[in-house]
Amino acid sequence: SVAGQARVRAADAVDGGAEGLDGIVTDVEYTGHDAMLALALADGVRLRARVTASEFVPRGTEVRVSVVGPVLAYRPEP
Repeated sequence: SVAGQARVRAADAVDGGAEGLDGIVTDVEYTGHDAMLALALADGVRLRARVTASEFVPRGTEVRVSVVGPVLAYRPEP
């Protein structure tokens, strides 16, 4: 496997339900009408997710996420 970054459109990152990946919100950055959440998945993967005010959850919240639609993946720069 190769470490890298993946970019997911905010509309495509959804509540994972029964089939999602478990994680926890590790940080919240408020950006006005929305917020950027830092997530740590159970397997150690780190994600960032932009959410609207109505979807906001505080630091320490356990979440389950999944992605619908295409994902762009990038190799890290040397």
